[in-house]
Amino acid sequence: MVPDRTLNFDRDVEQASISGSTSLIPVDPFQIREGLLSEEQIASLRHRKKGKNVAQYQQHQNNVRHVDLAELELELRVDGTIAH
Repeated sequence: MVPDRTLNFDRDVEQASISGSTSLIPVDPFQIREGLLSEEQIASLRHRKKGKNVAQYQQHQNNVRHVDLAELELELRVDGTIAH
């Protein structure tokens, strides 16, 4: 299970894009990275009852998230709105 995490709404991304400043636009605006589990976390899942299936599911989710992040970064690079 992934622990609950609060979203970070400290920065006003829409206001930054209106004012022309792209320095506040995050590379991961949907906070996809927040859902990634480390290899250690996935390994610890395998030790639980029915953990093998859960670990496989979480590994699949990590793979999906990595693909989503790569596509998002590529799209942002093409649009020229990516901030480093």
